[in-house]
Amino acid sequence: MWNYSDTAPICFACPKQHTSNRPFSPRTAPDRSVNCAVALEGAYAALVSSCIEEGWTAEETATALFNLAKEHLEQLKATPST
Repeated sequence: MWNYSDTAPICFACPKQHTSNRPFSPRTAPDRSVNCAVALEGAYAALVSSCIEEGWTAEETATALFNLAKEHLEQLKATPST
């Protein structure tokens, strides 16, 4: 569903491009995950809005995004990092 590249993520479910802000703290910063969540809020809100505009409910959208995130995290954990 997502095209992972060096550019902003492009959702193939809708024609809009969703962007987030780059990290401003080092990988070792204790609040980096919070900063990441804040950076993603705008793109997340835009994605949810576009899904709702296309006819999906807010609950369907939240459930789908949650399940996609869970699957992605499981894949990351199963793949040894280099």
